[in-house]
Amino acid sequence: AKASKLPSKAEIMSAVAEIEKLIKAAQKQSEENEDAIKKSKKEEEEKKIAEARKVEEAEKQRLAEAEKRKEDQRKEEEKMKETSEQEARDEIKSRFEVKKQKLEETFDCQLSQAKAEEKSRCDTVLETE
Repeated sequence: AKASKLPSKAEIMSAVAEIEKLIKAAQKQSEENEDAIKKSKKEEEEKKIAEARKVEEAEKQRLAEAEKRKEDQRKEEEKMKETSEQEARDEIKSRFEVKKQKLEETFDCQLSQAKAEEKSRCDTVLETE
């Protein structure tokens, strides 16, 4: 009666085979889980790197735009300075032209007056002779 209670060698071997099969399945599942975790970590790392690059590119672009605005402002200031200097030169030239015109008019008037006085003197000399 005692022998019938113990499992047979075949049942033991079958149970061992089943246990080994379960161990292999558990190991395979564990490896798949580790691979999935590694893949997930790698994807997360790549995502972080991509985001960091995106932030870096945005910063580079922001700096480039700021530099461009600064350069544009410098050019605009230079242009305004040149315009201002040209306007000053034009104003000086205009004043000079006005002054020159007045001097020429005064000279022409004095010349005409001197000619008239000389003619009058000559006429007087000729009349008295």
